[in-house]
Amino acid sequence: MASTVTLPLAPLGMGPETGNAVIIHAAISPPRSLILYRAGQAYSAYHRRRQNNSTEADDYEQHILPQDLARTKVESEVDIPEALVLDEVTKDLLDLDPAEWKKQDHYLVLGLSSLRYKATQAQIKKAHQMRALQFHPDKSASTGNSHNETFFKCVQRAYELLTDPVRRPQFDSVDPTISDDIPKARLGSSGQDFFSTYGPVFEREGRFSKKQPVPMLGDMDASREEMEAFYRFWTQFDSWRSYEYLDKENDQLENREEKRWHEKKNKTERTRLKKEDTKRVSTLVQQAMSADPRIGKYKAMERLEKDKKRLAREAAVKKAESERLCAEEEKRKQKLQRAEQQAQVAAEERLRREKIKKGYRLIKRSVREAAKHYNYFLDANSSTPAALARRSAELDLLLENISQDEALKLQSVFTSDARDRAQSIAAMVEAISGVIAKTPAVASSFTSFTRGADIAARVKQEKQKEADKAQLPAKTQREWTAKELELLIKATNKFPGGTIDRWET
Repeated sequence: MASTVTLPLAPLGMGPETGNAVIIHAAISPPRSLILYRAGQAYSAYHRRRQNNSTEADDYEQHILPQDLARTKVESEVDIPEALVLDEVTKDLLDLDPAEWKKQDHYLVLGLSSLRYKATQAQIKKAHQMRALQFHPDKSASTGNSHNETFFKCVQRAYELLTDPVRRPQFDSVDPTISDDIPKARLGSSGQDFFSTYGPVFEREGRFSKKQPVPMLGDMDASREEMEAFYRFWTQFDSWRSYEYLDKENDQLENREEKRWHEKKNKTERTRLKKEDTKRVSTLVQQAMSADPRIGKYKAMERLEKDKKRLAREAAVKKAESERLCAEEEKRKQKLQRAEQQAQVAAEERLRREKIKKGYRLIKRSVREAAKHYNYFLDANSSTPAALARRSAELDLLLENISQDEALKLQSVFTSDARDRAQSIAAMVEAISGVIAKTPAVASSFTSFTRGADIAARVKQEKQKEADKAQLPAKTQREWTAKELELLIKATNKFPGGTIDRWET
């Protein structure tokens, strides 16, 4: 539908008012109606599938893929070799029947048998020109050679087929001169035999790959990554090879049902041949992997690496175990050494104690002997066997409850040349007071030298006095003299505590 377009005004300075002429170079064309048709690869493929009653996969394999492959092979005319040498035309070629074109070698007809699937479109065109110049019917009409005319028909058929981007891959897929055989499963022990045997085979099969370029087999020096990439490509190999060229044709079929049955039979045969080819390539790859010396080499290297890591782990474990055992042995030695040191210290301590104990026994014996020698400090009137026995028992009890220093003090008093009975008894009372202060329960056991209860009361009074003295100023505090203590002891002996007549005279 036509629409009205409003043009903008002329810019300032360009209008008629300025005197500048406005020049119109072309007028707007009148509107017209056009019919638009659908076009494009997608619509063409859809229309072709409807006409041929085929699926998308079949259409891609039969039409789109061969065109793409042929498009990649097309080269420019500048690539035509200057001197293209063609095969000689033999009598067998001249005798070919154009009607049996499916049984003919089209590369050989054009003289390109040495190039075959590697021949470019420029080489095919050049070969056709050279054959046409030699075997064109206009040239052979003067000679009357009918073979040239029939052979030229074969040349034309070969040229048409090899320049067709769909039919040429179909012919290359079943090229009778290129073998589909695969090497034997077992080869010699030399690695060169493997590469020289399998290398050309993989190169030959690689021409059917949809993915280009195809990785090569390589040699013994190829890295592990390259080898793994090669076998990963071939285990996932995607081939464009098809077998439409081997379809059986029957032009005498007129019934539609018979044609469909015939096409179905051809399709079944193509599927079978495709499966066999896939299986053949898979077998080739498996045999190559089993015979490839690099796999064994890299597996051996991998085993060595694993063994190296395993030995390193074992060495680390052994080292850790050895360090643990050494640490335990060191701990055991240290523990044994400490035990020996402790035993030695204990023995020394035991000897020291035994020595002290022995010296303490000697001191106590000396005190006992001194006290016994002086009749336990009793006068003749009170020296009865009972009193002696009681004082001996109390002396033994005292010696059992005093320290060695206190026993030494008693010994020094008992064995001093300036000793007297009062001093000895005062020392005994002082020692007994210390024992009662530490253990008040034994106060009742000391009744010979002085009453234990009185001593305990005196000890309590002395503690109270000491507490009272601590509260008084320092100038009023004074320690008891030895004479005052002696008078106190005499008073307590003369007037024992705990009786109602203590203060009676």
